Amino acid sequence: MKNSLAVLLGDIDILQQKNGDDLLSKMRIEGNRLNDRFMQLLSIYRIENKQYALNVVEHSVYDMLEEVRLENESMLYGRSISLNVECDQSLLWHYDRSMVQGVINTLIHNAYRYAESEVLLRATSKDGMLKIDIMDDGGGYPMAMLDSEGGVAGIDFQAGNTGLGHYFARFVAEAHSAHGRHGAVHLSNNGLAHGACLSFILP
Repeated sequence: MKNSLAVLLGDIDILQQKNGDDLLSKMRIEGNRLNDRFMQLLSIYRIENKQYALNVVEHSVYDMLEEVRLENESMLYGRSISLNVECDQSLLWHYDRSMVQGVINTLIHNAYRYAESEVLLRATSKDGMLKIDIMDDGGGYPMAMLDSEGGVAGIDFQAGNTGLGHYFARFVAEAHSAHGRHGAVHLSNNGLAHGACLSFILP
């Protein structure tokens, strides 16, 4: 199923490049969301059943964020949304790049639905913790989500919001540990123009 979906998304990319069709663009976006959810569930299952061990090694944070930007900028361009990166190019950190990059891609796909004109990826380090903020200039998180334990206010079938993306982000963050500390996720409306901001924090 995973391979079939990847082939389908590849075919949509080829058709979109040839035709530039808005419908194909929407199909690509929804295909990305479906692929995100499938990979999230598979990753959670494999980690919880000890079928996958995190591959935590040193990586350039800037290089990862730039790769994410390049992967997603054409999708956001279709809605005239800019995707920018703020990160010290010399910033290095120990983390599972595949998992963390998957989380950030998912969060960008979420931000695509709500941003007005900009999504910003900002990475900083302080007191032995890496913080990656995924920020947009949309309407921000509802208070119910900010107030709820774990940042998930429930399932909204009408809006198509299951909270899985945020759960996956928290799951991956907490799976990272160093020096007795674990990763975490924090939600706020301190994004661009008081929009949403998800802080993905790693030790």
